[in-house]
Amino acid sequence: MERAVYSPFSKEIDGGLDERKRERYTSLVLRAKEASAYPHQSGYFVRTAGLAKDGTEYIGGNKEYAHSDAFVHGETAVLSGMRDITDSPM
Repeated sequence: MERAVYSPFSKEIDGGLDERKRERYTSLVLRAKEASAYPHQSGYFVRTAGLAKDGTEYIGGNKEYAHSDAFVHGETAVLSGMRDITDSPM
């Protein structure tokens, strides 16, 4: 099952995006599908992607003990990539 947890466009997804923004958002969703989990801790897994101000795309993912942890640490994996941090910041 795939779902968007949060999107800056979620309130206007049907009519508020111009073609360029829609393509960029779709690109991030597709990039997130390439993320891999590390370390293996449970069956909960999140794939994440982020877009830097310079347009660079970053991906990350994680498996965690609980559903809520997976979302937090998956996002942290993306931020670590943006900041070029190789060790887990958690």
